[in-house]
Amino acid sequence: MSSNNNNTNSQDSQRFSPIQKLEAEQLHMAALCDRLEAFANGLPDDLSSFTFETVASELRTKLPRLHYNMEQVLFPALKKRALPEDRIDEIIAGFTHEHAMDDGYVLGVLEVLDRFAKGPFVSNQKPENYDAVGYLLRGFFEGLRRHLRWGRFIVLQLARQRLSDEDLVEINNQMSSRGS
Repeated sequence: MSSNNNNTNSQDSQRFSPIQKLEAEQLHMAALCDRLEAFANGLPDDLSSFTFETVASELRTKLPRLHYNMEQVLFPALKKRALPEDRIDEIIAGFTHEHAMDDGYVLGVLEVLDRFAKGPFVSNQKPENYDAVGYLLRGFFEGLRRHLRWGRFIVLQLARQRLSDEDLVEINNQMSSRGS
């Protein structure tokens, strides 16, 4: 009896492994949003503890990887398994649009982080407009937080309901081959 139970637990952990990886990626992005919020809240006085290079590097690598894993790996599998009432084409179109918006918005955030990594006042550069920087950061992290939350509630929940064990193994293999 215990070997049966262990087999079930092993199957469950394998079954949800790629979904858990996507959740972990989303949670990491949410933590980056928290760090950006701390930066925005510290403007202009408390900037010493913020690691601009680290956050910029993580945004440059982790956001595109999350978008890739959703669009190129998870969405095609969901499209094959979704039921008509799931309205998967609308869901995918909405999330793909959000990803494009995130990708555009993050460029401005990265520009600010790179500028601050060199120091808030670089020669031949006018002083920062801290209100504008805070507004830019808040627009990005608040939108990204909403997007991540809906991704968990809609896309990952649908993945749990619709994807087969074979689908999940394939998704896991595709994600692993890209370093996720």
